[in-house]
Amino acid sequence: MTYGERIRKLREERQMSLRDLSEKSLIDYTVLSRVENDFSELTVAKAKAIARGLGCALSDIVGN
Repeated sequence: MTYGERIRKLREERQMSLRDLSEKSLIDYTVLSRVENDFSELTVAKAKAIARGLGCALSDIVGN
Protein backbone atom coordinates (compact mmCIF):
# COMPACT_ATOMS: atom_id res chain seq x y z
CA MET A 1 0.00 0.00 0.00
CA THR A 2 1.38 3.42 -0.94
CA TYR A 3 1.51 6.44 1.37
CA GLY A 4 -1.33 8.00 -0.61
CA GLU A 5 -3.48 4.91 -0.26
CA ARG A 6 -2.86 4.82 3.49
CA ILE A 7 -3.78 8.49 3.85
CA ARG A 8 -6.99 8.06 1.85
CA LYS A 9 -7.96 4.98 3.88
CA LEU A 10 -7.36 6.77 7.18
CA ARG A 11 -9.24 9.86 5.98
CA GLU A 12 -12.23 7.85 4.75
CA GLU A 13 -12.32 5.81 7.98
CA ARG A 14 -12.76 9.13 9.78
CA GLN A 15 -15.42 10.23 7.27
CA MET A 16 -13.39 13.30 6.39
CA SER A 17 -13.37 15.08 3.05
CA LEU A 18 -10.17 16.41 1.52
CA ARG A 19 -11.31 19.88 2.54
CA ASP A 20 -11.81 18.72 6.15
CA LEU A 21 -8.30 17.30 6.24
CA SER A 22 -6.98 20.43 4.55
CA GLU A 23 -8.40 22.61 7.32
CA LYS A 24 -6.98 20.38 10.07
CA SER A 25 -3.56 19.83 8.50
CA LEU A 26 -3.15 23.34 7.03
CA ILE A 27 -2.23 21.79 3.66
CA ASP A 28 -4.13 22.89 0.56
CA TYR A 29 -6.67 20.28 -0.52
CA THR A 30 -5.21 20.15 -4.05
CA VAL A 31 -1.84 19.18 -2.58
CA LEU A 32 -3.53 16.52 -0.44
CA SER A 33 -5.28 15.16 -3.52
CA ARG A 34 -1.98 14.93 -5.37
CA VAL A 35 -0.40 13.12 -2.40
CA GLU A 36 -3.31 10.66 -2.15
CA ASN A 37 -3.05 9.93 -5.87
CA ASP A 38 0.75 9.54 -5.65
CA PHE A 39 1.38 12.49 -7.98
CA SER A 40 3.24 14.47 -5.32
CA GLU A 41 6.08 13.46 -3.05
CA LEU A 42 5.25 13.03 0.61
CA THR A 43 7.77 15.00 2.65
CA VAL A 44 8.31 14.50 6.37
CA ALA A 45 6.73 17.90 7.04
CA LYS A 46 3.62 17.03 5.00
CA ALA A 47 3.36 13.59 6.63
CA LYS A 48 3.53 15.11 10.13
CA ALA A 49 0.88 17.71 9.28
CA ILE A 50 -1.40 15.08 7.73
CA ALA A 51 -0.98 12.78 10.74
CA ARG A 52 -1.86 15.68 13.03
CA GLY A 53 -4.91 16.48 10.89
CA LEU A 54 -6.04 12.86 10.95
CA GLY A 55 -5.34 12.48 14.65
CA CYS A 56 -3.11 9.48 14.06
CA ALA A 57 0.51 8.51 14.54
CA LEU A 58 3.05 9.29 11.84
CA SER A 59 3.79 5.56 11.68
CA ASP A 60 0.18 4.94 10.59
CA ILE A 61 1.03 6.80 7.39
CA VAL A 62 4.63 5.85 6.71
CA GLY A 63 4.62 2.37 8.25
CA ASN A 64 7.03 0.91 10.73
